[in-house]
Amino acid sequence: MAVRRIMYLGEPILREVAKPVAAFDAGLAALAEDMIETMLEAPGLGLSAPQVGAGIRLIVVRVPRPDAETDAEEETAEGGGAKVDQHRDADEAQATDEKDEAQSQEEVTVFVLANPEIVELGEETVTRVEGCLSLPTLHGLVTRPERVMVRGSTLEGQNVELEACGLLARVFQHEIDHLNGVLFIDRAEAESLYWLVPDEEEETGYREEPTTVEEVVERFERLRQRRLSREARASS
Repeated sequence: MAVRRIMYLGEPILREVAKPVAAFDAGLAALAEDMIETMLEAPGLGLSAPQVGAGIRLIVVRVPRPDAETDAEEETAEGGGAKVDQHRDADEAQATDEKDEAQSQEEVTVFVLANPEIVELGEETVTRVEGCLSLPTLHGLVTRPERVMVRGSTLEGQNVELEACGLLARVFQHEIDHLNGVLFIDRAEAESLYWLVPDEEEETGYREEPTTVEEVVERFERLRQRRLSREARASS
């Protein structure tokens, strides 16, 4: 297993529609293992193959801990301010004192689905803060159905169908969006977008810095250009 580089906004593959998985072989299993290790190292609640540079329809989703929903509800009741230890994002779980323990694959449950699709959406919707490993430190409010039915295949090619509610349902929707070239900023309330910036003067150690979709795109494009320049110099 290996930790792979996570693609950031601006990488073309994140805007492409991923191809269906056709071969359920050792290569697919190895990719899934790398994705799980990358997700847990980040740490995140989910990851799609395009986010690690593979344009196929494969996702890994970590089942949120039982109290994740309760934490989010308490945050809302207290006024909804962004707090680094209370965000439970679809792609980005904030680090905790138990990070090393939580990252142990033996102690977490992970769904691995090839060719996943949403076959049913619940009528009730919920608006929550989301983030994404491909847009680090960016957050925004996204409204999604509270319940979904998801169909896909295991790494052995066996068809499966499962029902997910709450945060787990949100994670599945977020990751399947990635397979269709859709990012959470495409669904977020534009005025709700903000960077979570370290700030020692704040009680939580972070402050919210409002931003716009245009500024987000420009920032990540600058990062991509700098990376390409470094790679070009390294190869010359």
